[in-house]
Amino acid sequence: MNYLIPFVCGWKYFPENKGFVSGIISGAYGMGNFIFSYLSTQIINPNDSVASIYITDDLRFFEEDVAKNVPSMIRSLCSIWFIMIILSVIFISIPSEEEQ
Repeated sequence: MNYLIPFVCGWKYFPENKGFVSGIISGAYGMGNFIFSYLSTQIINPNDSVASIYITDDLRFFEEDVAKNVPSMIRSLCSIWFIMIILSVIFISIPSEEEQ
């Protein structure tokens, strides 16, 4: 459902260039996945620790400092996504030429 909304809005604002707009939106989704996966890896594991299984009372795959970075990663990514949502709402609320 979230994937279709930008397409409909893009087609509404650029009815003559639906294919071009669809390509940009699809590319943006792919690039966003690439950027956010890299960003989350850099926040969680900045020292590039190698995964190894530690058998203790609780089974874990990384050192403890990697696990401590998870809450800060979630806060950082949620802040970025919130800013992007606010900008999207602002851009979508701008009336098109047909509505004016």
